[in-house]
Amino acid sequence: MGVAGPGEVRCNYETYRSAYEQLSFEHLEPVSVKGKSEMVDVYRPTGNVRLPQQLAQAARDWAGMELVGRQPELNSLLTHLDALQKNGRGGVVLIEGEAGIGKTRLATELIKHARSRKLEVRLGIGRSIEQNIPFRAWRDLLLFAVGNSDQTSPQDLVHNIWAKIEPVDPGLLDYLFLLNDIYPLDLPESSLAAVLNDDARYQKLAVIILALLGAHSKAQPIVLIVEDAQWLDPASWQLAAAMARVVLDNNLPVLFVPVTRPVENTNAQLPEIVPGVNRLRLDTLSTDDTLALVAGPLGLTGNELPEAVVELIRDRAGGNPFFAEELFYFLHQNGYITFKIMQNKRRCLITGELARAAQSLPSTIQSTILARLDQLPPEKQLMLKVAAVIGQVFAFTTLRDTLRKNIDISEPEIITDLNDLIYLGFIQPESTGANLTYSFKHTIIREVTYQSLLFDRRRQLHRTVAEWYEKTFSPETHTGLFELKPDIDPNLTVTRSLPPSSVPLAPFYTLLVYHWHQAEDEAKEQYYAALVGKQAVAQYANAEAMGYLRRALDLTPPDNLADRFSLLMASETVYNRRGDRERQEISLQQLEEIVEASGNSHWTIEFLLRKANFDESVGRYPQALRSAKMAVSLARQLREPELEGDAYLMWAQILLAQGNFADAQNRLDHVLALARTHQFHQIEAKALLNAATIYLHQGKYTHAQAHSEKALYITDLRHIQMQKAQSLNLLGRLEFYQGDYQNAHDLYEQAAPTYFVLGSRRGEITTLYNIGMLRMKQGQFEAARDYLEYALDIAREIDHREGVAASLTELGVLYTQLSDYTVAQGYMGQALGIRKEIGNRFGEAESLSKFGMLYYHQGENQTTRRYCDLALQIQQNLGAAEGESFSQTYLGHALAGMKKFAAAESAYEQALQLRKKMGQHVAAIDAKAGLAYVSLANDKPERAMSLVEETMSFINSHGIVGITDPMLVYLNLYHTLAGAGQDDPVIMSRAEQLLATAQQVLQSIAAEFTDQKIKKRFLNKSRIHQELTAYFEGRQPPPQIPQHQQGKTKETFST
Repeated sequence: MGVAGPGEVRCNYETYRSAYEQLSFEHLEPVSVKGKSEMVDVYRPTGNVRLPQQLAQAARDWAGMELVGRQPELNSLLTHLDALQKNGRGGVVLIEGEAGIGKTRLATELIKHARSRKLEVRLGIGRSIEQNIPFRAWRDLLLFAVGNSDQTSPQDLVHNIWAKIEPVDPGLLDYLFLLNDIYPLDLPESSLAAVLNDDARYQKLAVIILALLGAHSKAQPIVLIVEDAQWLDPASWQLAAAMARVVLDNNLPVLFVPVTRPVENTNAQLPEIVPGVNRLRLDTLSTDDTLALVAGPLGLTGNELPEAVVELIRDRAGGNPFFAEELFYFLHQNGYITFKIMQNKRRCLITGELARAAQSLPSTIQSTILARLDQLPPEKQLMLKVAAVIGQVFAFTTLRDTLRKNIDISEPEIITDLNDLIYLGFIQPESTGANLTYSFKHTIIREVTYQSLLFDRRRQLHRTVAEWYEKTFSPETHTGLFELKPDIDPNLTVTRSLPPSSVPLAPFYTLLVYHWHQAEDEAKEQYYAALVGKQAVAQYANAEAMGYLRRALDLTPPDNLADRFSLLMASETVYNRRGDRERQEISLQQLEEIVEASGNSHWTIEFLLRKANFDESVGRYPQALRSAKMAVSLARQLREPELEGDAYLMWAQILLAQGNFADAQNRLDHVLALARTHQFHQIEAKALLNAATIYLHQGKYTHAQAHSEKALYITDLRHIQMQKAQSLNLLGRLEFYQGDYQNAHDLYEQAAPTYFVLGSRRGEITTLYNIGMLRMKQGQFEAARDYLEYALDIAREIDHREGVAASLTELGVLYTQLSDYTVAQGYMGQALGIRKEIGNRFGEAESLSKFGMLYYHQGENQTTRRYCDLALQIQQNLGAAEGESFSQTYLGHALAGMKKFAAAESAYEQALQLRKKMGQHVAAIDAKAGLAYVSLANDKPERAMSLVEETMSFINSHGIVGITDPMLVYLNLYHTLAGAGQDDPVIMSRAEQLLATAQQVLQSIAAEFTDQKIKKRFLNKSRIHQELTAYFEGRQPPPQIPQHQQGKTKETFST
């Protein structure tokens, strides 16, 4: 080039790029060149051999380097690896040392050796900028086990977790709510939460994490490493301590290795608080080892460094390898040393006054980095500061565009400067190609760089970065920000006013909240916090949603009614799902104030529907009805068919809750017509499910099945998860009532995870209640008790009064069957009181009929009759066939006990007709056995014997599972056979065989109890069980046929 003087060499950018890794260049002022319209960059090779770029690569990937100076510590770790690999014996090792002492290098060597032994390795990293995010490092550890929480929906995370845990330890499923601390899952807490203190809570969480990582068996040893643990939040340290205890106390095949600087946090003192933890403290390196680390990447040895340089580094670095490296960079960066090839060998040469350097050298790592930063040209300083604002890892495009907002710089210049910063040891490349990214070489470098920014400059850079994300990733169809409309769908399954999650900017919404917060732009922070919060609600990430919604509300001015209404509606949705009635009511009060101030009719309807839903949930049916009716009227006035459909649907749900089936069905017919006309799919599915519930109570199972299956089809097709779970639950109830308990169980199990994912406490109550009833039908009384008590706890917690009453009623039935009548009466009395108070006529009748069952077991036939008559008055009026058949059966039992055989026969006949109409073959057995006995008493021996044969044949084929009172069935059959066989030894022999079978069944049921007190009460306190046992042991003579039947049985039954 013509610009070079005699004996000088100048080159253009292309030549510079070709030789950059071999030679060092000086960037000169651009010049004008003939034939070129633009100025041309000029470079002068200085002759010095540049530190090869492989230095940065070596620093980033130590796998290719020999470990220096840490062999004793490595040997200690390898001993643990050998024990883990050969014997499945784990342990806990705390690697501790000052910043830059070589902890990460040692941990990297451990990872290399673990992988060479084919051991699984999981790595978590503490981050200084994420100390306010609880358990952040544990998400890293679980990344490959459950998925990336930043890219995986809460629903998918829960499904992944469920699939991992269930085959390993189903008992842990009850504790999955503990993972809410790590992921924004918002899984509802079980009643077990109340009995867990902090230590037990963290230890159970540690067990779950280990199960997710697959460290639950000796065949799967694993190495868990938590790097930069000094940045862990206190809760993460408590979990680390719990993890250490679990590993050590249970001899698990896990090597748990936290890596940390010395910290004052008492929770971090694992060896002191957890016996058996090994502390591996890294002290300073010897001078030789320190120099070997510094010189090695350059192809030199410590002995090849000038003595003056050796002495300076030895005195100042004090054996800290990272400090030594920074000092080495400082000396080179400031021209005190340089490197040249002499006689084909690289040499380190002193080119400045080291005595002056000794006076100016900083005394700490941080001050050394800051001094080196200050030595950089302004554009390189700015480049590092912009990168520090972006994050520990930063994309080239983000850096480039942000820089250009502050200085005039070309892309080649940026790349040149970045390579210089790699050369100087500030940063390192992470990925190449289209997604070119870099990272800071050490977190300390980023921390010092970020803290060096003045607050005003920091705010400005955060603003520039945020604006870059908005401009770069906003859809082309939008010139600015998305408008947030206030019309939030009550169920938030589809939120029309929100940008779709698939827009390019969506992955960065949370990041934008952070940048705008740091930029102190409250309007923008409010916008993105609202957006993230509402989308989290739509994705059922309820816990995460509330954090952002609260922040958005705090930033929203009081006079901005539209945004406040929108945010409060979203918040109320979450509180409703979680059953947080106190906060839900506060949100409703705030919404009411906004509605009154605005006069907006649409908002009024949405508020009235939310208010009606709240009142229905807590059992305030009259208030709920008023709100629903007002919403219907307003929606019709506005000619808003969707709001009208929602309002009519709410009206129908309240009527259904009251047991007013006829009026509810009328409203549902209107809703279905409206939904189908306008293709409101979710409203149609809800209406179908409510109608199916009515048909279920009425015993119209074919209709209920058709409506439930149609709802399931719609919800599956449209991905409406809440109503899909409700469809599965309702189909399970149908199978339950028709005696197919395995199918019922399978359907309930399908519904359960969805309710967990969506955070629906009411849905969880329904599933637990259903499974509890199923277990009781199967004779698994202790399991049934646990499920029902769990349902009761949640119902009380969220103030779901009908849920409380339903759980209490079935617990009363359970304790009746366990012969604990005092407890049973207490539960049933509470339930009946609640149902009368809230005006649930259907539930009131159910409680009355179950009271009849209780008094029958106590031998109080007259009281049984009175309660069953009261129940039947309501049930017959409502058309509740399922409940009516139960009441008729126990009315028949009571009348038979009172020797009113004709009336008893009529009651049994009506019960059987209802059961037959509903297709309930199993549930009919109780009435059929009772009818056999009263038929004999009513001089119908042929029919009596025919019913005995039918009943015994069914039991022989199907067993007793599903029969309400199996021992009473056996007793009625024995009474019939014994009465009929007074003069016939063949029939009497059958009676005795039946009695022996009954005794075996009774003992087999009792053998299932783990609590001996319950077992003893079950066997000895029930009059039915006592009577059967007395007959079997011969302490009581066989029963006699009623007087008017004697003399007519031998001829009939002798054959």
